[in-house]
Amino acid sequence: MGRSDNEHNSVELDDFFPDCRMDFFRDGISCFCCHCDPRPRGGHHSLTPRNERKLHLFAKDAAAESVSLDSILPLKSGPPEPPILKFLFEDDDLAYYEPGFPKDMDAYYAQKLIPLVHGPNMDVYPGRIPLANLEIAGKDLERWRSTRPESDQQLHERAWFQFLHGNYAGAVELYRQLATKIEAGTVNDPWVRFDTYVNLGRSYDMLGQRAAALACYQRVSKLLVGTRWEPDKDYILQDYETVPFQVARAGP
Repeated sequence: MGRSDNEHNSVELDDFFPDCRMDFFRDGISCFCCHCDPRPRGGHHSLTPRNERKLHLFAKDAAAESVSLDSILPLKSGPPEPPILKFLFEDDDLAYYEPGFPKDMDAYYAQKLIPLVHGPNMDVYPGRIPLANLEIAGKDLERWRSTRPESDQQLHERAWFQFLHGNYAGAVELYRQLATKIEAGTVNDPWVRFDTYVNLGRSYDMLGQRAAALACYQRVSKLLVGTRWEPDKDYILQDYETVPFQVARAGP
């Protein structure tokens, strides 16, 4: 790419980085990780490979070494190493983090599960979630459980996973554990609080226990009060209070 008035070298990019940017793929040392300045000047946009920037940062470390491409040619092909395979097929990228990171493991795993099992309309119409998503999410969830067995968020997602696999009795068992903690005031996440009762109610509906399901939906209405989700009450509860929930029901 020819140099333009909108292109920055690595050193300049260090200062420029806080400005508007767009990231592609994952934040790893890869040609797919780019920095984009979306503000056109002189009719040009630019993409700067972020690994160029990282090499500049690594150069500040005495242990880092910069080599020329010619010194490592010809390149050879071979089977992917285990960390690459785990990243590609198990969504496990922890090998790429420095020791001590991520600091918030609940947030780390929760973010991984959002596109897999909490994407657009997935919570309302769980039957639309691809089976391939469940396979990957299951691996993330097992790592989360082994890392943070005491986590309320992890328990909540494990209950959701039981629900998604059609084990409604198992989902009820786990959601009731969370419900007990919610009523005791020990669960801090407002989304976990109300969503626990949404899915506990839907699990009861799938088991034909309508009275128990209705009690859960009524609890959702109270738990939504004062939260940022309160305006979305109609979307969250759909028509569950008048029509028993069924996974197979078609969405819009």
